[in-house]
Amino acid sequence: MLHCDGVDGSTSFPDASDSAHIVTAHGNAQVDTAINKFPTGSLLLDGTGDYLSIPYSSDFVLGSGLFTIDFWVYLLHMDDWGGMFSIGNSDASGGFSLGMRRFGIKKLVVRYPMDSEYMIGTTELTLNTWQHIALVREASTLKLYIDGVLDKERVSGGEPFDCSASGMVLGRLYVDDDTTYINAQMDEFRWSKGIARWTSNFTPPTAPYPETYISSSSSLESSSSSLNA
Repeated sequence: MLHCDGVDGSTSFPDASDSAHIVTAHGNAQVDTAINKFPTGSLLLDGTGDYLSIPYSSDFVLGSGLFTIDFWVYLLHMDDWGGMFSIGNSDASGGFSLGMRRFGIKKLVVRYPMDSEYMIGTTELTLNTWQHIALVREASTLKLYIDGVLDKERVSGGEPFDCSASGMVLGRLYVDDDTTYINAQMDEFRWSKGIARWTSNFTPPTAPYPETYISSSSSLESSSSSLNA
């Protein structure tokens, strides 16, 4: 759980969840207080070497189970291959990411393995406005939502979206590649393992998540543990 708050220019991005993962800022990645979805800041990424990294954790090993990954993004430029988050590496045998399509196409793409376009969105994203992105796996169905509206879904075959020893990055496509950064701002990044928080269209959050977030909808409660990062 990254609120991305703090003093303008800060390079500190504490994990607000109980997991307390160590987050390291690279390049010029920093807190920006001028543009943010919720006070007091957001993660500023200029598209030229800026990203956050988080070491490997079993929290990021999703296997074939339920999960929800959601965040707010404010695109400043539509970069080819710009990555929003990625686990694993660029090896064709592994890796899992969400980012922009190639050649300036203004749509999202889930890559798995990393060199394969596993699921391609249908809605064009918008520059200079905050949009809520959610990637949810409910049972065997992977669903991509933009601003609470289902954009694309795919029935999966139980693919193991697992994290390699390389860990996770935010703001670039590959953990081990220096050419696929995104020029954007991000806020309220949340990684939830073991729960499909949304299973149909929903109203995007109107406030920052509390430190421990439980869905108010009984239909979304899960007996599985919910691990936030």
